[in-house]
Order: sequence, then structure tokens, then C-alpha cells
Amino acid sequence: FERTLPPAYHRAYQVKRAHFDDLLLRNASANGVDVREGKAVTSVSIDRDGAAVQTADGERHQGRFVVDASGHGAVVGSVVGTKSDVAALRKIAFFAHYRGVPRPAGKQGGNTIIVVIRNAWFWLIPITEELTSVGLVVDRDHFVHSGLQPQAILDATIAATPWVAGRMREAERVTQVYARKDFSYRMRNIAGERFVLVGDAAGFLDPIFSTGVFMAMKSADLAADAVEVRLRRGSMRELRRYERSVTGAMGEYFRFISNFYRREFLEVFLQPSTRFGLLPAIIGVLAGDVFSTRRNRFRLALFFLLVRIQKARPVIARPIAWEALPAAASVGE
Repeated sequence: FERTLPPAYHRAYQVKRAHFDDLLLRNASANGVDVREGKAVTSVSIDRDGAAVQTADGERHQGRFVVDASGHGAVVGSVVGTKSDVAALRKIAFFAHYRGVPRPAGKQGGNTIIVVIRNAWFWLIPITEELTSVGLVVDRDHFVHSGLQPQAILDATIAATPWVAGRMREAERVTQVYARKDFSYRMRNIAGERFVLVGDAAGFLDPIFSTGVFMAMKSADLAADAVEVRLRRGSMRELRRYERSVTGAMGEYFRFISNFYRREFLEVFLQPSTRFGLLPAIIGVLAGDVFSTRRNRFRLALFFLLVRIQKARPVIARPIAWEALPAAASVGE
């Protein structure tokens, strides 16, 4: 990032999501938001006059507008939107926190590491000075037919992947192994006269590029302005612009993510050329430049043209010895 982006974007931060989310919640409360905790929403109704939310303890909250920031729960979206799984990204992730995973010295020690294997990939994300999040993303069908439980498939695939196994030799798992399945989906409708969806409630794609918090914060920022215009002036113009903007941004990410699981894409993507300005364009997408990519559109079109050429004839980048790579574990392997 520091070689291709403006100085303001040279640095990023890894955080514990639970602590970060709590910080945001307390800050909202301190700035006048009426925060209700422990209130499970059981139903949502929306009509031309407003929105109503029912909670498990019988409370009913009425308002002129509702913002769905419920993440994967997609509470409002499940009622008013058309939620559809992304068939090409039917994946399942298994992950845990570990202590004692070695890191490079200096700034490199804060990098997220992605390890690609034949039919899956690992993440290694520094969380604190001591803790590292280690996760495995595999095809859902592979897991179903693997005959292994979540902890077993994670442990066995780590052991079968030499680079990861070397890093994890002295590591100690300090949490349970968590699973997140079928996590990629999109919503057809993310804004209406009385509702708007933000963050993961508007759609979630494979986390290979770690876009979740960025999309949550950015979409919330854009939605806040659009909702204000709607409530003050009655205009839907900004909400429609918000919908186009977020849908377009997710489309850019989907294009990269859906191609990530193809050999020819990885061969070009992991060996990027500095010619034609491709590297800055690619890094711009990875860094979140998906809301203003007009200037990079031609470069990205050229990049995907090179990917197609690589598929037909591997002359753009050195081929990967695909069959020699480790694979996700299963019983009998």
C-alpha cells in the first residue's frame, strides 16, 4: 500500500472485533443514541408510514425509518429484500486464535498472510502482540464429504501444508474452533422509502480481501447522509444513489473474489506486472477504491484481459504447479 497509495493510506490497524464493536456502541451512546442491549428482534414490519420493530420481550418500537445494521442476521433484508446465496462462493470457514505464531520483525510482522493451497486457503492475521487468528476456507461440499469435524479438518490441513505447519509448530490454540458456513450472499434491494441496509446486512462476500469492516463503515457513512435527505426533504434521490454505489462496489469485489479461485487469475494476480499501471489499479481495489474506480476501469479491464490470455496460453505469468500444492484434508488422506 505504501508504494502505490497516498500517504494517508499507508497504515492500517488490526483490532479485536468485540472490543472495536463495543467502542463504537459506547461512542454512539455518549453522543445521544438511545442504546438498548439484550433486545432480540423477532419481527419487522414496514409500510408507507414508517417501520416497527418487535423484540422478544414484547416491546414494540415505531419509527419513520429503519436502518438494518444486523450483519449476517439481515433482519430487515430478509423481510423486504431478496436475499440470494452466491452459488460460486459456497464456502465454509474454520478459525481460532493462537498464541505463539512467529512473525517477521518490524512492519512486516503486522501483515496479514494468505496461503493458497489447491482447493482452499488459509489466513494468518495478527490480532494483538501475542494472538494470531488462523483460519481455513474450503468448499462447503468438500467439508461435507471430508468426514471430518471442524477442529479436525483445520488441524489436519495445517499439518498437511508445510509452510503453515512450520509457523504453527509451537503455537497454542487459546479459543475453540469456530465455523462460519455459506457466508456469501447478496441482497437485490438495499434501500427503500422506509429502510436501508448497511454493512453485511446489504450483502457479504468471501473475506479473502478483508473488506468487511471497511464496507460496514463506508456504507454507514454514505447511508447516514442519504437517510437525512430522505427524512428532511422526502427525496429518494440520495438513497437510490447509495444503492447504486454500494451495489457497484460489491460488484467490483465480487469480480475479484469469484476469479480468485481460478488458477489463471492467481498466476497473474500473485505475480503482478508494473506495466500499464496495473499494479496501482489492483492495489486500489484491494485498498477499498471501489466507490470511485472510473479512472482505473480501463486498467482493470486490461488486467482481466491478461487473465483470459493466461487461461488460453500461460505467457503472461509463470504457471503455478497446481497439482503439487497441498489440499484440504479429508478422511483417508
